[in-house]
Amino acid sequence: MTLEATDDEIQALGIPMNQIYLGSAATVVEECDNPPDFSGLIVFKEVMRSTFPGYHLPHMWLAADDQSERTATHTFRTLTFIYFVKLVENYHTKCKYESSSKQYDWQSRLYHWRHGITGSAILEYLVPNTTSEQWNKIIVTSRSQFKVAVKDLRIELIALDFSKDSAELAKSMRELCATVTHACFSSYVHRDDFAELNKANSAVFETLLKALLEVAPVLENITLQTGGKHYNVHLGPVPSPAREDKPHREASVDKFSFPQEDAPIAAQKSQKWTWNVIRPEAIIGHTLKPTDMNSALTFALYFLVRKELEVVAKMPTNQQYWAGYDDVSDSRLIADLIIFASTHPRCGNEAFNITNGDYFSWQYIWPGLASRFRTNSRSGQEFKKPLPAVGDAQLELSLAEWSKDRREVWEKICERAGKPEAKSTWDAGTWAFQN
Repeated sequence: MTLEATDDEIQALGIPMNQIYLGSAATVVEECDNPPDFSGLIVFKEVMRSTFPGYHLPHMWLAADDQSERTATHTFRTLTFIYFVKLVENYHTKCKYESSSKQYDWQSRLYHWRHGITGSAILEYLVPNTTSEQWNKIIVTSRSQFKVAVKDLRIELIALDFSKDSAELAKSMRELCATVTHACFSSYVHRDDFAELNKANSAVFETLLKALLEVAPVLENITLQTGGKHYNVHLGPVPSPAREDKPHREASVDKFSFPQEDAPIAAQKSQKWTWNVIRPEAIIGHTLKPTDMNSALTFALYFLVRKELEVVAKMPTNQQYWAGYDDVSDSRLIADLIIFASTHPRCGNEAFNITNGDYFSWQYIWPGLASRFRTNSRSGQEFKKPLPAVGDAQLELSLAEWSKDRREVWEKICERAGKPEAKSTWDAGTWAFQN
């Protein structure tokens, strides 16, 4: 499905022109010099507003070549809408897994994850929304024991250790993965030290890729999930919007995402299968076991201890982050994009950013979170340290240091609540990551 618009038609829908450049670029399917027909968007607009009340088409993006050229030539690039499979189904009456007149006969999917936030969301979509004729096997892998929230006879679980070499890994995969047509890798090993982070993740995906290509002769697509670290969001400010087609932004530390993404691009040359890279921001979702990056739990522990101590729950950040803007990515939205992009050839061999499309500021979100725990906080937070320079990772408070001598307070809360078994939850707080 393609959407086209002129300046006047965009403004008539209440979309400021400067917002055209927000969001993720998708597949360019057409370029035009003349004002295109925009009448077909009216029905789509109503579907969007009925499905997402209060939204002004945040998941439909139109982009010009750039602002100066747009003013001079009015040449627009029209982008494929790929974000919500359900919306595509509502707006376009064809089967959600049909493209043009070709019906795909997919056999099996292979998913690997470490903690299962994105993987769980994919399973929770595939199980109720697909049949065994579409997917006759869903293979889930992880290095350690894991649980899934949904049950289906098509799901097969296999433990794989990606620290092994690809030849040994292929032996473990050969029998079960011989019919795999679509594979998705969303595993991530977190380390608080960036050098260790890069070392722990750099070779894992390449090992899987080599083993998979050896044992899966009918492979059609492999999808890799990376994230905002590709753009250096963990190191400082980045250009906004971040564009998928821009060259790698080098950083002061090595980044595992670069060799990860380069691997399928190199391996795919002269091959029939395609690759995709999905880059979400901070992911909102759920998992059945602790993760290395759990803001929700960490904030909850922080708020409850602050309440117990009767101390204002200031956000441990700096002025720029406090008053700036942030965005997140819902795991269900990521799952929709992975399924759609990996099963539609027109999306092949491309990277896609994915966020919810609605931006927020912590100066308003933080007091709201605090109030849920009946903890004192306020939007007019005062900072003792001076305004940091752009790119300076200054913190008003280090949670890693703060948490070292607060365990006793948490254990007191657990005892009073009659939940002594919850004391160990303190260890699941990802204090250094939250810094």
